[in-house]
Amino acid sequence: MRDTIKPGHHVKDPRQDGRELFDRIVLPLRDELMRKAMRVTGDAADAEDLVQESLLKALCAVHTLEDPARARAWVHTIMHNTFATMCRKNARRPSFAIEPAEMDAMESRAPQRSAGLCFDLERAMVGLDTAFRDAVVLCDLEGFSYEEAAGTIGCPVGTLMSRLYRARRKLRSALDGPEQLTVTA
Repeated sequence: MRDTIKPGHHVKDPRQDGRELFDRIVLPLRDELMRKAMRVTGDAADAEDLVQESLLKALCAVHTLEDPARARAWVHTIMHNTFATMCRKNARRPSFAIEPAEMDAMESRAPQRSAGLCFDLERAMVGLDTAFRDAVVLCDLEGFSYEEAAGTIGCPVGTLMSRLYRARRKLRSALDGPEQLTVTA
């Protein structure tokens, strides 16, 4: 016997459940994702592109989210992987040289930044290898647990802890002394 739909009965689109889950759980993480994207890219436009691309991928794959309680780690993993893909694509693009006069003109138009610890820390963070920077951003800046961060990056917890130790040591060294930087876990 065929199943029939009674008149007036609406069949719920299964995509609607995914969209509702995305709107309720993933979308509120947008500001957090933007902060992380700014830290890893160092550029507002690139950060916005990274967040948009990551949210689009999350929306398309929301049906694969098995545990909504892990949505935060899930979407950060998507953004981490998206950033890695963007870096690989950018590495394949040809680069071009900027003349010193052009560089001076660009610097004169750029907003002036303070020369304080924040600028030094940002410069030191940019100097870290991506694996180290990701560990610091997730654990020390975003507040992820070691387990969440390791799952996001795709490495064992012990490897993450080792990367954190080495990254913090490199940051202290870059800032000229352990007394200038106290990073809590």
